[in-house]
Amino acid sequence: MRKYSKFLSFLTIPVLLFFVFALSSCALKDFTIAYSYFDTIITLKIYAKSEKEAETVFDYTNTVLKEYHILFNRYEEETGNEVGIFTINENAGETITISRELYDAIDFAINEGEKIVDENSHPYFTIGIGKISDLWHPIFSEYNEATSCGSGDAVLPDASLLLQSYDTDVSKIEMNEENLTIKIPSSMSLDMGGVAKGYVSEILSSYYEENDIKYILNAGSSNIKTNIGNPSRKNNQYIVALQNPASVGCDALDEAKSYYATIILPLNYSIITSGDYQQYITYNSKRYCHILDSNTNYPVDTDIRAVTIIMENGALGDIYSTAIFMMGLEKGYDFVINHEGVEAIFYTTSNQVVITPGLKDIVTVEDGFELIDYGS
Repeated sequence: MRKYSKFLSFLTIPVLLFFVFALSSCALKDFTIAYSYFDTIITLKIYAKSEKEAETVFDYTNTVLKEYHILFNRYEEETGNEVGIFTINENAGETITISRELYDAIDFAINEGEKIVDENSHPYFTIGIGKISDLWHPIFSEYNEATSCGSGDAVLPDASLLLQSYDTDVSKIEMNEENLTIKIPSSMSLDMGGVAKGYVSEILSSYYEENDIKYILNAGSSNIKTNIGNPSRKNNQYIVALQNPASVGCDALDEAKSYYATIILPLNYSIITSGDYQQYITYNSKRYCHILDSNTNYPVDTDIRAVTIIMENGALGDIYSTAIFMMGLEKGYDFVINHEGVEAIFYTTSNQVVITPGLKDIVTVEDGFELIDYGS
């Protein structure tokens, strides 16, 4: 499930390229571990006085990741006495008692998702999208062109299923905090995939901060957070390179540069990316990405290929990145500049780069990519 490495000098990841610089310290040593949860690789680098001290941190991290992996996994029945999303979905229409951990996660996702709505008061992000996820998940699993080429011609879900109406209204979910119970409509299915990694990252980063642990957490390649100063650079900050969508997948261009911009990552801030190149299929020359629109039952159709969010709260950032990707450039840009503590970088379908004002001093767009002055 996990593997150790004493040193990780350069990490290449499919969504973000993270250049990690050594921390000068005579007292602390660096230790790195890789976990496999949430269908991805999660890496953690910490600085500790001894291997024993590092093991304590790694064991706690593994316990948390394993617990939430079980709780959030909608495709496999839970082990032991755990009650997770799988059991909730299997017992739709019935009242289920759940743990405080799962209750808080669901409550967070519902409340924050309901705050981000379109002009028709329809939420951009909803964990009630499970029925629609069930239509597309097998197809993305088999034909995902981001990781496997030549697997055959992709197909779409049955047209009659895509035309049906699915219940995604999470306001219908009944939750009782005193009794820690939940009841979802019999017509609904939950999917926590859009918030899982960000939510768990915040739990872990809070633990590291409370215990004065210096860390670099890379939760599944699209969510990075660190509190370690880099003495070799101005303001003790790290450089993150943002993946060029045109360099990923079966349709990647041979001459495409691997990244389109770099950003100095402020300490204790999360950087979260959503994009159409992380999971996608091509059908009749049209790209379909894994981010689904509950309005249409189809993958979202937007004028941006990627959006990277920078904010302190990685759990909220996970929700924001999905919602803003769905909004597209104009609405997404307006959303960011009207929400304090949030900044964003957009990569459009026209291969242009847009950054919000708060990032202009810490983002460098690479040669060959067009930075446009937007919203000024």
